[in-house]
Amino acid sequence: MIQKYLLNVLAFSVIIISCKDEVPIIEPPFITVTAKVNDSVVKSGSDIEVDSTIVLTIAVIADGDFNNYSFSTIPVEMERTFEPLSDADPLNFSLKKLIDVFSLTYHTVGTTSLEIYAMDDLNQISNTLIYYFNIVRSSPKVQSATQLLIEGFPNSDFLGSFYDVIKDSVYSSTNATLNDAKIDLLLHYTDTLGYTIAAIDDHEAGIIVKTKAEVDLNDFNQQNATRFKTFLTAPDFDDITTLAELENAYNEDAGNVNDNSRVTGLKVGDIFGFTLDIRRGSKIGLVKVIAAGNTETYSAIKIQVKIESDTTDELPL
Repeated sequence: MIQKYLLNVLAFSVIIISCKDEVPIIEPPFITVTAKVNDSVVKSGSDIEVDSTIVLTIAVIADGDFNNYSFSTIPVEMERTFEPLSDADPLNFSLKKLIDVFSLTYHTVGTTSLEIYAMDDLNQISNTLIYYFNIVRSSPKVQSATQLLIEGFPNSDFLGSFYDVIKDSVYSSTNATLNDAKIDLLLHYTDTLGYTIAAIDDHEAGIIVKTKAEVDLNDFNQQNATRFKTFLTAPDFDDITTLAELENAYNEDAGNVNDNSRVTGLKVGDIFGFTLDIRRGSKIGLVKVIAAGNTETYSAIKIQVKIESDTTDELPL
């Protein structure tokens, strides 16, 4: 009997020990985060354009029941907008899983870090995820156009010597007066000056145009005072694609800043700069002469222009 009793006690002890061994281990919560800009996934360390919306999706698995998660941004002084995009309310959750979505938009340039971790009902802390983003402001693309100007007066309604740089539009001598506010420069040719691009308020241009085309620039209600700059060292025109590059190229040759109302003696390969009239936004730009020649009826010059993009009607590169 005693032996049987001892066996029963031992068996009961084994059962108790086995039950203790089978107590489940509740793992801390596990968190994952996906960041997207314009539906494209962005990784930590990415450059994000200022005012772009970062959509963050937070997923939590919590064996010990989800309680809450912490989200912090550094530095706090960076101006930003936070907007929930889902109905998930972490404070009301007592579940094993959570998916929460919100957007974050930064309005100032700088480097920010996001620190995110979750907590379960057992006060266990998840892994901590840290995202770094460089909030940047990219330079816009320049507007580039190639245009043929003809000096023959009078010229056709489709070809002309008067040029609207912003809209890349050419006006003939017959319709230039009606569009005076849009015209930034004109082309004329003489044996003495050669190919010349001038502002509408240039005195010599006024004399030549009136003689050749019987167009009086004094009849223009608005004579846009475009000003031109030549360079001692020509900028690398072909490689310029952004406004920042354009500004650097225009200002690099500081020793040759001038305020001319015309550039004369132009030939293929020449590069010069311009600043538009204040009424035209004082935009700066560069011009490269890519062709020039005479025929029996007119002189012509083909130019390529790079200028700050017109946001109302941007031209492709």
